[in-house]
Amino acid sequence: MEYSTIIIGFVAVVVIFIIIKIAISKLIKILVIVLILAGLTVYGFFKFGSANESISFVKIFTEYSVDDMKDLYKNGKMSKTDSIRYECILQPISDDLHSRFSENELNELKNHRLKYAKEVFNSYRNKKSLIKEKFKNRNEPELYTDFEDKVKNLNKK
Repeated sequence: MEYSTIIIGFVAVVVIFIIIKIAISKLIKILVIVLILAGLTVYGFFKFGSANESISFVKIFTEYSVDDMKDLYKNGKMSKTDSIRYECILQPISDDLHSRFSENELNELKNHRLKYAKEVFNSYRNKKSLIKEKFKNRNEPELYTDFEDKVKNLNKK
């Protein structure tokens, strides 16, 4: 009976050891996955900005039309900083678009996102010096620099 108790005890210790080893390896795998996801999330926030960021004016090139942004401005749904950006960036771009296209042409362009984005970029290039000057006159050159950096990063994608 002594040998059988020792053998059963030994087998129990080995089984418990194996179970603990499997559980720890699974936990480590889960922990590694969680750490990778957390790292990617942090990287995303630094690279693309936080989810709570106010309306990004780079979105006028990708998601919103200039008129959509005008509506947000008129309805008071922009922060003070975004209002300054609107007055300094969107107004000149909008004026340029309206000088180059009729209302019908602009409405048609809005249905073709890539063409529309290209024309907004062209308007931005046409009015770049005016935009920079407007920020300078408002004593907000860092907002222009921030926007310019975002546009450059958008061009790299």
